[in-house]
Amino acid sequence: MGRPRRIHAEGGIYHAMTRGDGGRRLFADEADYAAFMELLARAKQRFRFDMYAYCLMPTHLHLLLRVSAISVSVIMHWLQLMYAKKFNRIRERWGHVFQDRFKAPRCRDDRHLLALLRYIHRNPVRGGLVESAGQWPWSGHQGLVGARPDPLVDKDFPLLMFSSDEGEAMRLYNELVRKTPGEDSDEAPLSVYLSPSRPEALSREHRPKEETATSQEEDWRKAADEEASIAGISTADLLGDDRGRNMAQARHAFIRRMVIGGWKPTRVADLLGCSPALISQVCRRF
Repeated sequence: MGRPRRIHAEGGIYHAMTRGDGGRRLFADEADYAAFMELLARAKQRFRFDMYAYCLMPTHLHLLLRVSAISVSVIMHWLQLMYAKKFNRIRERWGHVFQDRFKAPRCRDDRHLLALLRYIHRNPVRGGLVESAGQWPWSGHQGLVGARPDPLVDKDFPLLMFSSDEGEAMRLYNELVRKTPGEDSDEAPLSVYLSPSRPEALSREHRPKEETATSQEEDWRKAADEEASIAGISTADLLGDDRGRNMAQARHAFIRRMVIGGWKPTRVADLLGCSPALISQVCRRF
């Protein structure tokens, strides 16, 4: 029985997490961490999502994302694919780098968002790697408390959950994260940190929309527009009959993106007006 396709909710907040295959290390040294951070920066530019928290641990990682038109599945599969290629190439090895399918449950409400901010950035403390969240360099905590600039973290929205005053918001967030495990109730105590004037985590303008035939149509057109823009060509050319080298590379990138995002090869073949065999051939290369 096949795995169920993830439902893409535009504007949804997701807690994405994945780990090394068989519990092995994903990040062996600073170069590995830096390589994944660079991929995160590229992914943000490519897929246009907001990131409210992240933490890279030796054997696993956590990301807190608000997605737009591009689903969390496309984002995570691209990150895993690109990092696995780099990881294996450097070590002259092959095989799986990540274990099974990544997880990405949806954020339920405001209190859940605060719980996730705290949970993700306290991971190194719970793991015994550091004594405080601020001592771990491979997370978004220092960006949220203003200790250092972090272009990966979109801090405005999560801080507004605490207060409209940035300094006070940073103080309250830091207080929440520094709470000892004995105070670690994820329900009622979190309410005292929520600003009465906060924007809702799932407000009407950001409320996730379930995927429909119309949104699917919009998704593939947006994906085609973005891949064409990256390649410096028109969308019409991308979907056309030109078989030149540059056009083929752009078309292959579009194919990989759609298949990674859960589209059936036959449906992608219909969009491009080519044979399903070509789609399968491209898919075998990644």
